[in-house]
Amino acid sequence: MKTEQRHDVSIALIQKDVEYIKNSLTKIDTTLAIFDRNFARKEELVAIEKLIENLHKNVQADLATKVDRTDFDPIKKTLMRINWMVISAVVIGLLALIIKAG
Repeated sequence: MKTEQRHDVSIALIQKDVEYIKNSLTKIDTTLAIFDRNFARKEELVAIEKLIENLHKNVQADLATKVDRTDFDPIKKTLMRINWMVISAVVIGLLALIIKAG
């Protein structure tokens, strides 16, 4: 009879241990699932790399079509010449007034 009780106690302890192991494995499985959601997979990273590469190409193409400083140089030179013409006309007008008044 004592042997049967020991076996029942042993079986109950083994069942309790199995229950602890099952709970621990469930916790580990949940933790791994959370890790899996928080990190990108390799396929996702490849897709993100392609998107970034396309974005980089688009930005380079857009920058190539933007106006450069050298594009403004002819306009700058033209405006400088117009300024000098206006200054020259004012100086000549003042000199003409001085000569006519004098």
